[in-house]
Amino acid sequence: MSGHEHHSCQNVGPNTDGIKIGSSQHIGISHLIISTGVDCISMLPETREVNISDVFCGPGHGINAGSLGKSGDEDVLSGIVVKNCTFWGSTSDGVRIKTWAYPMLKDTEASNFVYEDILMDINVGNPIIIDQRTIYIAMSQLLESLCPLECKSTMSRTETYGEVHNRKS
Repeated sequence: MSGHEHHSCQNVGPNTDGIKIGSSQHIGISHLIISTGVDCISMLPETREVNISDVFCGPGHGINAGSLGKSGDEDVLSGIVVKNCTFWGSTSDGVRIKTWAYPMLKDTEASNFVYEDILMDINVGNPIIIDQRTIYIAMSQLLESLCPLECKSTMSRTETYGEVHNRKS
């Protein structure tokens, strides 16, 4: 996906992600403005070799790689490159890697992530998040009883963060 396009969908309903990628490889996303109110770009398990560049994201939840372990199966996310992107407005998150706290039968892996030349507006709530135990409040007591502190969730990863800036209004 490339060109100079503007995708906008301000909180019209649940799961109105700008772009959602799953079980795919060799994807390129560039030269976009995405204003969704939720994830600008969401990458689900079994996604490999994604190049994202020159994307303006906001408001929303930023660029999310994850939901690893939600299915209880082996999940992999690998080769994610995010370059020259801008997060602006009341964006809650910038870049995020997330795993679930479910008891998993197999390991999960997030590897070879590169974030480079990223500009964060001063209003971005959480510029970088690596969340290894995502639990929604309604499920937290059940999940905590199933896996108090020993959830199987390994993230063998290589992450590179270069040139992440904060812009003042």
